[in-house]
Amino acid sequence: MLKKVYILAIGLILSGCFMFEEDEVVINPPDLLVDFIETREITELWQTNIGRLNLSSDNITLSSNGTLLFVSTGNSEILALDIENGNEVWSQQLDFNIVSGPEYAAGRLFVSSAEGSIVSLNAENGLLNWEILINAEVSTPLTATNQGLVVGTSEGTIIGINPNTGVVLWENQQEMPVLTVRGGTKPIISGGTVLAGFDNGRVAAYNLFTGDTLWEIPLSLASGTSQLERLIDVADRMVLRGNILYCINLHGYLTAIEINNGTPLWNREISSHAGVSANDTRLIVLDEIGDIYTYQAQSSSPDWTNDSFSYRDLTLPAILPGYVVTGDFEGYVHLIDITNGEVANRIRSARSPISIPILALGDNFFVLSDAGNLASYTLN
Repeated sequence: MLKKVYILAIGLILSGCFMFEEDEVVINPPDLLVDFIETREITELWQTNIGRLNLSSDNITLSSNGTLLFVSTGNSEILALDIENGNEVWSQQLDFNIVSGPEYAAGRLFVSSAEGSIVSLNAENGLLNWEILINAEVSTPLTATNQGLVVGTSEGTIIGINPNTGVVLWENQQEMPVLTVRGGTKPIISGGTVLAGFDNGRVAAYNLFTGDTLWEIPLSLASGTSQLERLIDVADRMVLRGNILYCINLHGYLTAIEINNGTPLWNREISSHAGVSANDTRLIVLDEIGDIYTYQAQSSSPDWTNDSFSYRDLTLPAILPGYVVTGDFEGYVHLIDITNGEVANRIRSARSPISIPILALGDNFFVLSDAGNLASYTLN
C-alpha cells in the first residue's frame, strides 16, 4: 500500500499535477466486486484486535514458528500469540518503532528500526538476545536463517550479520539511481548464498559468510522520457523454486534466473512493484493496477488472468493448497482457484484496508487489517 502511494505521489510531482488542478489528476475507480459461486468454504477460527497499524513502512510482516504467531503494529511492541486461539503469550516493548519484521528463524525473532537498530529476541519468551546499530536506514524486509541474517539499506547497501551474536560480517553496496520507489526487495538466503534485488534493477548473488559477489545481472535497463518511466526497481518479493529464482521489476520483466551461475532462462514483459508468489508449477504476479497473471514456472507460458480486481489495492497473493488468497482496500479477502483463476469464496475480514500480506500455513491463513483486526481462518 505505501509503495503504491509513493508511486502515485512521484507521478503527480513529475507531471506537474497539483491538487487544485483537478482536470490533470486521473484517479481510476476500483473495480466493483463481481458475483461468484462458492466452491470452497472458509471458517473463521478466531479474531482479536492488536491496535491500529503504523504504516510508515511496507516491511511489517506476520511470521510464525508453527505454534506462535508473531506480529507488530509498526509501533514499538512485538506480540506473540497462540496460533490456536489468538491469546497473547508474551509481548515485548522496544525503544523504537519497528519498520521491518518480525522475521523468525531458528528460535529467534529479528526486527529493525528506520534508524538502523536491529534487535534479536528469544521467540519463546521475547527476551533480548542482542541489539546493534548499523547507522543506516533499513529499507528492506529482514531475512534470516540459522546461518545468517541479511538486511538492505536505502543507500543500496546489503549487510550480512551473524544471527547468533549480531556481529556485522560484511557489507556490499550497489550504485542507486537518483529516483527510486521507497521500499526494498526481501533478500533470499539459500544455503550459503544470498540473493538480492535492488532499486537499480539489478539482481545479485553473494556468499552468505563473506559477502563476495558470485554474480550480478540487470533485469532491464532504464528507458522512457520521464523519471517515472525510468523506474526499474526490483519488486518487493522474489521467489526461489529449486535452483531457479523468479523476480520482477517495475517497467521491466518477469525473469527466471539459474542461481548457480546467474544465467537468465527466460523473461516476460510485465511490470509490478508487489513481486511474485508461486507454488510448484505456477507463478502468480500482481501487476501495477491489481490484475492477476499466472505463468507456467518451467516454460513461462501464460496460464490464466483475472482482471476483476483492478485498482482494489490487492496484497500479493499467498499460496494455499489449490488456491491463492489476497486482501483488498475494503477489508475483503478473496479466495481464488489456482488452476483457473475463478473466485472460490469471498469474506469481509475487516472494515479497513488490508495492506499487510496474508500469512498462509497449510490450509490456514492469517489476515491483519490496517485497523489492527487480526483473524485466523481455515479452508474446509
